[in-house]
Amino acid sequence: FEISPTGPIFGHKATRPGGAVALREREVGLRHGVDLDAPPRIAGIPLRGARRALRIRPEDVAHLHDGDTLTLRFTLASGSYASVFVEAVLGPAGDSDDTTADPTVC
Repeated sequence: FEISPTGPIFGHKATRPGGAVALREREVGLRHGVDLDAPPRIAGIPLRGARRALRIRPEDVAHLHDGDTLTLRFTLASGSYASVFVEAVLGPAGDSDDTTADPTVC
């Protein structure tokens, strides 16, 4: 985890990659209607932009299963989304046919 790929959070001060990564991000952005050379601006709301790691290492992970209640406890680095981690562990919400986690995640 010393070196991890990152992805953009679009904004006018976002750090931009170079080379092939920059070309790939530009292509993906344009495919989804976002021009990285002219990020959207909303009056009164600063969209500064940033880069976030595309993988995380949760710490202090624990769980308690009591009847039909599952309690998860974990710590994530700043900027990580707990909902994304829980979905990676449990699968997408509403997928009641498959209650097993994806074994390829982790």
